[in-house]
Amino acid sequence: MNITRRNPALASALVGTALVGTLALTGCTLELSPDGARSTTAASPAPETSAPAPESTAPGADEQTDDGGEALTEGDAVASREQYRAAASQQITCPTGTVDVQATAQVVELVDDCDTVTVSADGGVLVARSIGSLTITGAVATVFVDDIGSITVDVGADAATVLWESGNPTITDASIASTLLPIDQMVSGR
Repeated sequence: MNITRRNPALASALVGTALVGTLALTGCTLELSPDGARSTTAASPAPETSAPAPESTAPGADEQTDDGGEALTEGDAVASREQYRAAASQQITCPTGTVDVQATAQVVELVDDCDTVTVSADGGVLVARSIGSLTITGAVATVFVDDIGSITVDVGADAATVLWESGNPTITDASIASTLLPIDQMVSGR
């Protein structure tokens, strides 16, 4: 069994890479202005589906910062998950207890608790409630989950990101540069 723990700066970089990869695959761009403001634009008009960005605060003594000096908090990670949930292009269910998420470069919300989930899509984002067993086979996949039992990241599913709120999953990671952490450890380095 391989247990992967990354430092918060690396985790932030990988989550950022996953976001940029997802934006690029969906025809969006990420623009940074000199004053640090961020915006995304789509190649073609899309309906407004994003939630307002969380307000940033000055870093406290126990908060980690990314290279831009912005505070990274557990609340930021949870807010990101909620923004992805609000931006989901489709909602899927798990009527048989097993589902394979194949929506490449899309944000998908799994609205049921599910025993077995496979993410075979490249560059996709999955937002889920409770997953018994998660297997990632697609590269640059991002999963936000409330509760999880086990995680397997296959060879070739590189740069995967899995962030969870609760659970103590068993982890098997055969990938390169994946981040598999509880949300609170990603931001605090605990």
